[in-house]
Amino acid sequence: MKMYLINFKAEPTKGSEQYESSGGAYVDIIVSASSLEEAESKAQSYIIDYHWVVIKTRAAFELLPKHLSQMDTTALDTY
Repeated sequence: MKMYLINFKAEPTKGSEQYESSGGAYVDIIVSASSLEEAESKAQSYIIDYHWVVIKTRAAFELLPKHLSQMDTTALDTY
């Protein structure tokens, strides 16, 4: 398995707690998967689970050690 970072533009649906207060967000999701396609599918499922909808995939790539050194330490602690 490899680690991937997927960035989406997403908006809340009527079923979301954020529907009235948010017009949308840019969402970063780090996923473990065997391919980029599988990673994107898993990441979209996570967004759907929170009653949001993906508007657009903005970026999707395999995370390499050089990327980890560029990430904010707060973000790394989360994952």
